[in-house]
Amino acid sequence: QSLTHSLCDCDCVTMAQPSKAFKHAHMGAPQHLHMHAEDDDEAKFEAADEEIDLTNARLKAVPPGIAQCHQLTKLVLRQNEIAELPAELLERCGDTLVHLDVYDNSLTALDGDKLAVSVPKLTFLDVSFNELRAVHGVKGFKHLEQLYFIKNKVAAVPAGELPETLKILELGDNRLRKIENLDTLSALRELYLGNNKITTIENLGALAPTLTKLSLQQNRIVAIGDGLLPLVNLTELYLSEQGISKIEGLHTLTKLRVLDLAQNKIARIEGLETLTQLTDLWLNNNYIANLDDLQNVKGATGMNCIYLDQNPVAQQPDYKQRILAMFPNLEQLDADVIERDDDDDDEEMDAALD
Repeated sequence: QSLTHSLCDCDCVTMAQPSKAFKHAHMGAPQHLHMHAEDDDEAKFEAADEEIDLTNARLKAVPPGIAQCHQLTKLVLRQNEIAELPAELLERCGDTLVHLDVYDNSLTALDGDKLAVSVPKLTFLDVSFNELRAVHGVKGFKHLEQLYFIKNKVAAVPAGELPETLKILELGDNRLRKIENLDTLSALRELYLGNNKITTIENLGALAPTLTKLSLQQNRIVAIGDGLLPLVNLTELYLSEQGISKIEGLHTLTKLRVLDLAQNKIARIEGLETLTQLTDLWLNNNYIANLDDLQNVKGATGMNCIYLDQNPVAQQPDYKQRILAMFPNLEQLDADVIERDDDDDDEEMDAALD
């Protein structure tokens, strides 16, 4: 399953494995025609239909009947076997269509140039879980804000291929080896590049004014380096499941609230003194052995979630008590929700300080 942006409000109280926080499931319930594979009757389209959901309807092609839906704003074709998006057909409802979801189909090519002419007002496009090998032609969408390309076979993003209007870009679970050619995305707020083959954090400086969420989970990064230093507006950073051995290059990210460094090779908690806005720190499955290292983030007085399980430090007998003494507002430690009253707080802190 690819990593993505949605359904995550960064409330780690509900998450057993924080490094898997992002799951792709953003589709809301449609208001009008809603047909699934178990429906016996052929879909009936009305000219007044504004939203059509044909999820898992065993379709091998886009139904020609949608051509009569001149008020269509949202078309969902998830989990079918559609191999082509016919621009000529979609053009019939192009004046109003803003949301097109073709998640989990059989697309091998996307003629973005023609589609951009046929459905020029599109703001949302999801072609995840297909067989696409290139991001082609989507630059023609002048209003596109959300683009989801999860689990395809994209090896590179050519220069100038992405629309400058994008606010959310999801390219997780592809074949990318390099972060590049994103400089023109002056409105981008969220970037998801998890589960690729990226080795270096680089070429992100141009995104600094707007970027608030960055996911690079499950890549091949062994050193953070200085590639994140310009991203001073980041509030969420996901770097789990890499080969990172040292926490570095994060001191400028003073707005960071969520930091995920789980499942790496980190032995020391360091370089986080300036991150006083942190509320969630995920460092499970590392090599951390010294609980005193948490003093480096003690300035984050709003900390409410810490993951340190599967580290040597978690075997210390006073592990829980000492952490609760350092972070009195903590709501969750590892998988345990902290439930305590004022008397419990005093007893635990006194025990930790003795």
